[in-house]
Amino acid sequence: MTGSGRRAAVRRPGAAGAGAPQVLLLHGLGGGNLAWAPLAARVGDDWRLWEALLPWAPGGDATWSHHVPASSWVADAVRAVDGGPDVVVAHSFSATLVLELLTTAEVPPPKALVLVAPFHRARAEDFDRASVALSLAHVDAVLEEGLRAPRGDRATRASPEVVRRMGRWARERIGPYGWARFFGSYLGTPFLDLAELRTPTLVVAGEDDVAATAEQCRELTRRLPAGRVEVLAGCGHFPMTQAPVRFAEVVRGFVESTVPVAA
Repeated sequence: MTGSGRRAAVRRPGAAGAGAPQVLLLHGLGGGNLAWAPLAARVGDDWRLWEALLPWAPGGDATWSHHVPASSWVADAVRAVDGGPDVVVAHSFSATLVLELLTTAEVPPPKALVLVAPFHRARAEDFDRASVALSLAHVDAVLEEGLRAPRGDRATRASPEVVRRMGRWARERIGPYGWARFFGSYLGTPFLDLAELRTPTLVVAGEDDVAATAEQCRELTRRLPAGRVEVLAGCGHFPMTQAPVRFAEVVRGFVESTVPVAA
């Protein structure tokens, strides 16, 4: 339960086979569940998809960052899945929060984990004034990239100026406390004890991502005992919408080779 008395909203799946894996989808900072629509369309009823609508989605509770660690919202979402998720698929900020939760054993580990464009650095010295300033400079670009990316089967038709205004609005809505929560989690990634995280983990990176770079994703994979990385060409921070067919193929192949399907 969060300090504001609210829980993360989790949408239950529709009909699926009894043996279908339970897959929890967690969107990133300023994002929403429309980004998962291409994946959902391709797995159909083969998976039981649970979608968490976290408070840092557009139109969410703007005070989410005032009361508790952001990871508490993700923990609520994990606990809302009946019997627990077999697989957690998390994007961006939420991917970093999932690693926090699993390394502190706050929630049981799933059978498999997919981290999409996670924010991570392997060494504390990787953060300096210049790198933090660069991360801040990328904020608007990444938010605008998310707005330009297709949502479901629809691409935005907004003009560049409208997209810029929407990006600035999203940045301001996240606010100083939200950005402090984000950077607090990001700055903590070198200190996560990943050596004991035995969960099979797929890290999906965009080759052209300027925020959570492909090399940083490779570094994260090297720290994970059961990690592997897939870098998708022609993608930035949103590979699930920028290369939806390839993304679905990679994620589906990983999940179905990792999670046993009950008879």
